[in-house]
Amino acid sequence: MKILALDYGTTRIGVAVSDINNKVAFPREYIKNTADNIQPIRKIIIDEEIEQIIVGYPKSLNNNDTKMSIEAKNFYLNIQQETKIQTLLIDERLSSKFAEKQLIYCDTSRKDRKQKVDSIAASFFLQGYLDKLNQKC
Repeated sequence: MKILALDYGTTRIGVAVSDINNKVAFPREYIKNTADNIQPIRKIIIDEEIEQIIVGYPKSLNNNDTKMSIEAKNFYLNIQQETKIQTLLIDERLSSKFAEKQLIYCDTSRKDRKQKVDSIAASFFLQGYLDKLNQKC
């Protein structure tokens, strides 16, 4: 079983996919967030033989909903309805900040960071989910 992680953003949707054994998360190329963003997601589901989807839920640090968390939840509900695959909301607070810091640490250019940060963030919260599944944390 492979798991797909989606990090919803207003411009880009970060994408990460687990390996077949659910041990390691791999970032993939982001998806442009357009009115027809479900088509590339369906293609990933078919190509990667995805059996579960997790969607990042960016609540505030004090556990309140934000404008972005409400949008992410609506995206999650749409994905759930459109794909009919088990879909979960996963707390992903600060994953984009951690991804940005990691890319800066690796001396990634600002242009490249913009292209990679969303999928790196998706791989961070997918890896945390995989570790929990495998009881490593």
